Amino acid sequence: ITDSQLGRVFFQSNSVRIGSDGQQTLKTLAGLMQQAPELRVAVRGHADMNGNANYNTNLSQKRAQAVASSLVEMGVEPGRLDLMTVGAVDEVPAEARRVDFSVVSN
Repeated sequence: ITDSQLGRVFFQSNSVRIGSDGQQTLKTLAGLMQQAPELRVAVRGHADMNGNANYNTNLSQKRAQAVASSLVEMGVEPGRLDLMTVGAVDEVPAEARRVDFSVVSN
């Protein structure tokens, strides 16, 4: 399993709400993780450059937590998710406001 297979969840500005596209991404990821019980994933929260660094770090952390909570509700064991806070990234804002994933072990 590669990082690109895990998908991304995008957010509106200043939001931690997971939209319908994000929910579908998480359902797919949860299914993948149920099929590969040895898989551990880093859940990395990001923000755009709007706002100060502290705000963006907190927002990134909340996004990662929201995604992890949804995955746990879908049956993924919490110990298989490593939460990471990236903070603000200098990218197109709509692309920067995201949670992405990387394989820790499989």
